[in-house]
Order: sequence, then structure tokens, then C-alpha cells
Amino acid sequence: MTQVFSSFGQLFIDPYAKHKPSWVKRRYRNPYRDPQRYASFDQRLAALKRERHRCFYCNAALTLERSRIDHIAPWRFGGRTQLYNLAACCDSCNGLKRNRFLEPDALAALLRNRKRKQALYPSLSR
Repeated sequence: MTQVFSSFGQLFIDPYAKHKPSWVKRRYRNPYRDPQRYASFDQRLAALKRERHRCFYCNAALTLERSRIDHIAPWRFGGRTQLYNLAACCDSCNGLKRNRFLEPDALAALLRNRKRKQALYPSLSR
């Protein structure tokens, strides 16, 4: 029998119960997900070099140790682990964005900034 506990308006379900209520959602698994979730070391270096060791979102200075790699289109929703979808960012920006999409206007401005960097430094666009 499933036991449901209530505490301060939140519901908790006994994880060891055999039968769960029908209203408990099952985790959605996207069948189009890229099987490779994490960027390789070469992809990390290329993304960091392309962003000129700056955070893609807030333009803070980054090092290889302090940088995080973020999927611009979230991996959870089918974003590929390819260089065009990866952005080098700082820890705080990566935590703020999490697995959400950016607003279209904000993303367009960030991508324009990326293209401007590539036009100024063509050796980084490889």
C-alpha cells in the first residue's frame, strides 16, 4: 500500500511502496536525446578558445579549471553535444540557466556577440 505523507502542504510518497498513485508522474525520457551528454576534452578546449576564455553569458574571465560547458539548447530536450550547441560559461551562469531555454531575444544577442568575436578573430572560428 502506498503511503502518502503531508508536511507543510507538500506531499511525500513512500519510495519503497509497490504501487504508486496514478497522479504520480513518471519521468519523461526524450527518445531523440544525444547519447553523449558530456563534452569531450577537445570540445571543452575548442568552446573555451572560441569564447576567448570568457563566459558566454556574463563575459567573466575563465580558466580551464573554472569553466563549465553548457548546452545552449538543453540536452534534456534534445540539444546535441556538438560544438555549435556548446558554450563555455562560469559556474554561476551555468547554475542559473540550468536546463532551460533562453529567451529568443537574449539568445540572438549572445549569438551575435559570438559572431562578432569570430569576425574579429578568424583563427578562433575553426
